[in-house]
Amino acid sequence: MLLEDHLKQKTLAHAYFITGDAKTYIEKLFSAPLFDILSYHERMGIDEVRNILYRVSLASTQEKRQVVVLHAGMVGREAKSALLKIIEEPPPYTHFILYGVSKKMLPQALASRLLDGGHIPYEEREEYGEKADMFLSADGDPKKREMILQDVADTESLTLFLSALEQRAQGKHVSERMVMLERIQTARVFLSHPIPMIASIKDYLSLLV
Repeated sequence: MLLEDHLKQKTLAHAYFITGDAKTYIEKLFSAPLFDILSYHERMGIDEVRNILYRVSLASTQEKRQVVVLHAGMVGREAKSALLKIIEEPPPYTHFILYGVSKKMLPQALASRLLDGGHIPYEEREEYGEKADMFLSADGDPKKREMILQDVADTESLTLFLSALEQRAQGKHVSERMVMLERIQTARVFLSHPIPMIASIKDYLSLLV
């Protein structure tokens, strides 16, 4: 993977995008004492991005580089604009790594400034893959889809189902794929709330194109 190669070669760029569920991979890749990991996986607004800039501007040194890890799907619209400005003129000794479904979910101006660092596949359990296939075969029938999701009743099971659904989106026509990925990502945002409404998220997914 490009990110790993650059780290070994000590040629790290200032911004990368990792496709997939890369949080654990990134946090294991960078270790103390050379790096200080700042991980953000909750919904982010412009104030949070500004706070990140303030923090790294004070803490980054050649001996202690800052690695900012962001879930791309959790960065709000205004925050993405602020993040673009930071990445265009990055603080010294600071590296930004975003991860998520696809760079296409980001504004083109921001996506173009992120190197493709590699891909971490989502782990899939067989039963959720089968459930995702059944769900998609019930195209146009929200009630049938609701029945298929009856036993998806908690945060963990819904997370696994979304990952399986995301894998199947890759084989769709580009326009349908983007609609699916957008809806999946929105469901993940809902799921990240302190008290996620599982039933409402399933209702939302049942209207998936």
